[in-house]
Amino acid sequence: MTPPPADPSEQADPSGEPDRSAEDAAADLVGRPVEEAGPLGERHGWRVRAHRPDDLLTMDHVDGRLNLEHDDDGVVRRTWFG
Repeated sequence: MTPPPADPSEQADPSGEPDRSAEDAAADLVGRPVEEAGPLGERHGWRVRAHRPDDLLTMDHVDGRLNLEHDDDGVVRRTWFG
């Protein structure tokens, strides 16, 4: 069994700087319909969890999981990894 992908927000490039490309790609999903954003996140190899701001969530950190917080109209308002 292969391990889950590393947390993209913690990856570093050869210079030792954090890799912001994953966070930038996730941020680009803000404003999109969650039905579109979820599959786009999965294409990056991320596990995707979509929820509303008032939904109950587990507090566990999962490397490579992209959280999509969406409003009642299904529009992504915030993204983060963990």
